[in-house]
Amino acid sequence: MTVTPWLSRMIRMYWQQKYVLLASVALFVGIGYLYVNSKPPLYRATATLMLDPHQRTVIDVAQVVTPFRPDELSIESEIQVLQSADIALKVIAKAHLDQLPEFSPAAERALAAMEESEAVRRMNGAESPMTVAALLTDLRDLWAEARRQLDALWWGDAATDAEASNPARDARRDQTVMLERFESALQVGPLGHSRVIGVTFTSQDPVLAATVANTIVETYLAQQASGRLKDTVKANDWLEQRAHQFRGEAEQAQKAYLDRLTKAQPTAGVDVELLRDQLLQLNRSIAQAEADYKAVRDRRERMEKLAASGDLAKLAAESKSENLEAIRLQTVILERRRAELTRQLGNMHPTMSALNAQIAAVRQSMNGEAQRLVSDTAAEEGAMKSRLEALQENAKRTQERLRTFQEAKAEISTLEREARSSEEIYNTFLTRYKGTSAAPLVQPEAWAVSTALPPADPALPRGRVILILAGLFGLGLGGAGVTLRELLQTGMRSNDEIEEQCGLRGLGLSPSLPRRVASRRDVVWYVLENPRSPFAESIRIIISNTLALLQPCDRGGVLSVGSAWQHEGKSTVVASAATLLAMSRFRVLVIDGDIRKPSQHDLFRLPNGPGLSEYMSGMSDDMPVPQISPETGIHLLTSGMAGITDARAPLYLNHGDRLQRLVDWARHYYDIILIDMPPCMPVVDARIIASLSDRCIFVSRWRSTPISKIKYSLRELKAAGADIAGLALVQVDVRKHAASEYGDSGIYFKYGRRRPREH
Repeated sequence: MTVTPWLSRMIRMYWQQKYVLLASVALFVGIGYLYVNSKPPLYRATATLMLDPHQRTVIDVAQVVTPFRPDELSIESEIQVLQSADIALKVIAKAHLDQLPEFSPAAERALAAMEESEAVRRMNGAESPMTVAALLTDLRDLWAEARRQLDALWWGDAATDAEASNPARDARRDQTVMLERFESALQVGPLGHSRVIGVTFTSQDPVLAATVANTIVETYLAQQASGRLKDTVKANDWLEQRAHQFRGEAEQAQKAYLDRLTKAQPTAGVDVELLRDQLLQLNRSIAQAEADYKAVRDRRERMEKLAASGDLAKLAAESKSENLEAIRLQTVILERRRAELTRQLGNMHPTMSALNAQIAAVRQSMNGEAQRLVSDTAAEEGAMKSRLEALQENAKRTQERLRTFQEAKAEISTLEREARSSEEIYNTFLTRYKGTSAAPLVQPEAWAVSTALPPADPALPRGRVILILAGLFGLGLGGAGVTLRELLQTGMRSNDEIEEQCGLRGLGLSPSLPRRVASRRDVVWYVLENPRSPFAESIRIIISNTLALLQPCDRGGVLSVGSAWQHEGKSTVVASAATLLAMSRFRVLVIDGDIRKPSQHDLFRLPNGPGLSEYMSGMSDDMPVPQISPETGIHLLTSGMAGITDARAPLYLNHGDRLQRLVDWARHYYDIILIDMPPCMPVVDARIIASLSDRCIFVSRWRSTPISKIKYSLRELKAAGADIAGLALVQVDVRKHAASEYGDSGIYFKYGRRRPREH
C-alpha cells in the first residue's frame, strides 16, 4: 500500500511527539480515574408499561369518551405525563424521598453538618489517619464553606440574615431542588418501535431505584383510571342532557312533518308523471310552432322586399300564385304587341293609346294582386304568432303546477327524514346513556408489563467507558495541539522548500547548538573545542557551497551574511565560519556591519573599541586597525561606539565610497572578508553592504521566519545588485527535522552520535 508523502510526514510527526501524546493521554486518564473514584455508584431500575388501545370493558362505552389512539404524539404526551411534577410529588411522598440526602436539600444539609462534626472529631485525633474518601469529603466541606463566605462577602450579612429568616422561601427552594434532582434521575421513553414505555430511575440505593420506578408506574395507572372514571361520569351527565334535548327536537320534527302532510292533501291525487308528459308534449309543439312562425315571417319579409322592388316574377314564384303569374304573362304579351305596333304605326297612333291604357290597367291589377298576397302572408304570420304564444302560456302554467307539486313532495320528504333522523339520534343517545349508567367503571388504557427489580451492579459511573473516552479525548487533544503547532510554523524547513518557494539554492542546514552552550559568547570556544561536531560540519557545508574554491589567493573574497530580521543567527554563522576558516589557515577579517546592534565583539570577547562607525563617520581618514582574537587569530573590525551613540541614521547613505575603499584595502591583506550585515527588513544598510560584496549568504531561522518576509528581503537585496549565493537554515531541531519526508532530513541526527571505540 502506497502512503502519500503528507500522510507519511504526519505519521512521523506524531511518532516524534509520542511522549507528548502519551502524557496527554495519561493526564486525562488520571483525571477520569479520579472522577470515577470520587463519584458514588448509581443503580438503575426499569419498570415497563403498555399503552393498550383495546378496551377490556364489560359494556362497550368506547364511543362515550374519546378513545385512546397510541400514535407517536400520544405516546410522547403520555411520557410527558409520567414526567410531570404532579406525579413526581406523589411519588416523593409515597417513597419518602424527602427524607433522603440524595434528593432532599434539608436532609443533605443535616448530613453535611454531621460529617462536619465527624471531621472535627477526626482532626482532634479521635480516629485513624485520613483516607481518600475522607479527604474528598473534607475538600467538599471546604468548598461549601468557601462558597458561603463568598456569598456573605458579595451579598452582605443583612442579605444572608434575610435569607435565613424566611422558612417558607427556603421550603419552596428545597422543593424545587428536590424536583430537579428527581427529574434528572428519571428517564422515560419508548422501547424500540412499540407502544411499551420504559420508566428508569437512578439512585445510589438499588432497592430504592426499583421501588421508585414501580411507584411511578402505579401512580400513573391510578391517576389514569381516576381520570377515566371522572370522564365517564361527566359523559353520563352530558348524555343525559343531550338525550332530553334530542327528544324535544324529535317531537318538533315529527309535528312539522305531520302539519305539512296535512297541508298537502289537496294535491295528493295529482299524477306528477302525467304532468311531466304533458309538459314534454307542449315543449315539442312550441318548438314546431316556433319553426313555422319563423318560416312564415321570413317569407313575408322576402315578399315585401320583392313587391317593393317590382320583381313580380320572383314574387309569383315565391308566393306560388297562378293569378299573379297569369297577369304577369298578359303584361309581357301586351308589351311585345306595343313594341311591334310602335315600329309599324308610331307612338301617336290611336291604337297605341288604347294599348297603353290596357297595359296600365293590367299593371294596376298586378300590383293589387301582389299587395293581396303580402297581406295574406302577414295574416298567416299573425295567426302563427298567436298560436305560439298560446302554447307557451299553457306550458308555463303546466310547469308552474309541476314545480309546486315537486316542492311540496320534496319538503314532505325532507321533513320525514329530519323526523326519522331526530328519532334515531334520540334513541342512540338514550341507549348510550343507559349503557354508561349501568357500567360507569372502565379499565385504564395502560397496564404494567413488568415491575422493576433491584439491580445487582451499578450503572454509573461507567469506569471503563469513562477511562476509554478520557484516553481518546487526551489523544485527540494532544494530536490537535501537535497539529496546530505544526501548522503555525510558517518558515522554511528544508532545501527543497527553499528551491520551491524562493528559487534559490539551499546552502545547508545548521543544527541548534547544544544546551551546554549557555550564551553566544561561548560559540567560538565551542567550535574550537568541537571542530567535528554536527554544528561545525554544517557551517563548513554552508561556506563550501558559497565559495567555489577555498584556497588562499592574492585578492581576498568578500562574503556578506544577512537575514530578514534580528535574532535569526547570522552573527553566530559569521563567527563560526570565521573560526573554521582560520583553523584551515585562511587569513580572515570579520567586519561587524551592524552598527546599531553590534554582536561580534561579544562573540570573540573583545572590546568594542574604535571601529567601522568611527571610520564611516569621518572621524579619521586612516584605515581602521582591526583587533586580533588571541585564541583564533581572526582579525575583527568591530562596529565601534559611534554607531550606537550617534542618532544620525543610516551612516552608510552618504559614505558608500569610504566603505568601498575599506573593502578594497582589506582584499589585499586577507583571503576571506566576512561582513556581518544588519537585518534587511528594518534598515537599509544591508542593501548597500550586499552590493559591495562578492557573494551574499542569506540566513533564516528554521520553521520560524515567515516566508513572506524572506521573499521581501531577497527582492530588496537583488534590487540593490547583490549576488545571493543561496539561503541557509539555522537553529534546526534535528530530531523534528528527521521526522520530515524531505531528502535532507536526518543528516545530522545520527551522524556523530556515537563516539568511536577507544582501542
